[in-house]
Amino acid sequence: MKSPYALLLEAVARDKIRDRKLPKVKWIKDDGGKSAAGFVGESGDCVCRSIAIATKQPYRTVFDALSKPVRAYEKKWNEKKLAYAAKWNETHSTRYKPRAPSRRDASRGVVLPIYSRYLKKLGWKWTPLKRGRFTDLPKKGRLIVNQPRHLVAVINGVVHDTHNCFKIERTYCIAGRDQRGQAIIRSGTTRRTTVKGYWSRSSAKRAPA
Repeated sequence: MKSPYALLLEAVARDKIRDRKLPKVKWIKDDGGKSAAGFVGESGDCVCRSIAIATKQPYRTVFDALSKPVRAYEKKWNEKKLAYAAKWNETHSTRYKPRAPSRRDASRGVVLPIYSRYLKKLGWKWTPLKRGRFTDLPKKGRLIVNQPRHLVAVINGVVHDTHNCFKIERTYCIAGRDQRGQAIIRSGTTRRTTVKGYWSRSSAKRAPA
């Protein structure tokens, strides 16, 4: 019977052979001009960053354009929470106290309806992909690729982001033991590299340079 450590080494070696068959993704570290605009620290600003890189607009311009509708969206959502809390407290003995109203901007994430409306105004069109991969993307052109819970700019097949979001990072764990008492090693990935689709510039209307 093999030890868990020996089984772990076999799983790592097997995954290395499997990962060699995956396409090599070129990556350039790019924050989209965030630091130059005076922003510090890390935040969930992948929407602003990818749009600024792909459309060649200043980071501050994209940030201000998206922050206004984000605040309006949050205001409406907070009003709904307060109305629900008031209705609940009228009919229930237990008191429901909603969280304090959030004051978000584009640095903490932008929902799909807001940034899709903004990109359409710039003349960008959406192309969906079913279980797409990096190899399914066009090799030429400026793209804004939609991954699960992430947006990234891809220019002529090169990823422009603060990290390589298409790099697979694997984790391993002992998931239990079989009937013989042999350890079961399972591997997983810390990042989903699938592609839901991508935004590209429409030929009818060009984004500002």
